Amino acid sequence: MLTPVVRAGSGTVAGLSIVIESPRFKPECWVFTLGFKPDAPAVRCWLSRTPNPDLWQFGVPEPPAPWLAVALLDEAANLTPGQVFMLGDAERCVAWAFLETA
Repeated sequence: MLTPVVRAGSGTVAGLSIVIESPRFKPECWVFTLGFKPDAPAVRCWLSRTPNPDLWQFGVPEPPAPWLAVALLDEAANLTPGQVFMLGDAERCVAWAFLETA
């Protein structure tokens, strides 16, 4: 279900809006947002297939690749606990879809 969305660059799955902000800002790195409204993302995600010290700027040592970093956005405060829980699973599922299709 996620592979076509990843390839298309955006879409909705089970009410969750997925927007690929930078499908390939390097061949091994992606940035995407998730939320329950296309115009109001709740999280921004950074996924790197390989070590990427230029992208990793989170104040702690870069973990082994592949890595996924996630930041809550303002819209996250408006979500229900169930929606927040769903985002946690969706972040990883979208990341795996990238890794499997790239």
